[in-house]
Amino acid sequence: MTAQERFEVPVASEPLALAVGDVHVWRCRLQQPEDRRQTLVQALSPEERQRGDKFHFEHHRRQWTIARGFLRAVLGRYLGIPAEEIRFRYHHLGKPALADEQNPCNWQFNLSHSADGALLAIGRDTPLGVDLEQLRPMENMLALARRYFAAEEARQLEQVAPAQQILAFFNCWTRKEAILKACGKGLSLPLDRFLVSFRPGEPARVVELAGQPGEAKRWSLTALQPWPDFVACLARQETTPNLVCLAFD
Repeated sequence: MTAQERFEVPVASEPLALAVGDVHVWRCRLQQPEDRRQTLVQALSPEERQRGDKFHFEHHRRQWTIARGFLRAVLGRYLGIPAEEIRFRYHHLGKPALADEQNPCNWQFNLSHSADGALLAIGRDTPLGVDLEQLRPMENMLALARRYFAAEEARQLEQVAPAQQILAFFNCWTRKEAILKACGKGLSLPLDRFLVSFRPGEPARVVELAGQPGEAKRWSLTALQPWPDFVACLARQETTPNLVCLAFD
């Protein structure tokens, strides 16, 4: 599925709710007017501001802090509390989750940002992952595929028409990263341990997962295109979610 045309702006006063089995995916541009940037940054905790200050380049610092403020602003609308009051806990590999006392409905979320775009997926009960990448030329693309992807995936990528190889590469990359983020394992699960579909026009799916028969069928992948020059993927275990795409505009 390509959801570029389906990102809708919700009514500002409309309460946001999620049923079990629903997933909302939000997009946000990280170049914001200064007054809105200040509003988003003011909601950050002291620890988040300190983390943002560690970025060497100013544009990286601005992008990270706006993305984090975006996360807080959206979560606050579902929880019905001010963005600055949200508290997080972190899994051992650094994946954030809501503090237990603020999460009686078992909210699940995942944030990804690339260049000046960010994507946030929110659901309930079932872990999910989302990954966003801006399409861009890469001189060492095939070498990276041979090094990190499964051998069969690298072979298939070499067979894709040159004009479509960049799209195919980032299709593969975002689908693998989304799965890793849903698992909460980061790169502790090597990218070559599982295979995904990625040819342009081919439905997104897990082909094989770590050599475990039948395990691939437990995963649902949804390809997204929040903007024309980006690709993204939502990964979720169990059934395909009821998906709503929203714009933080």
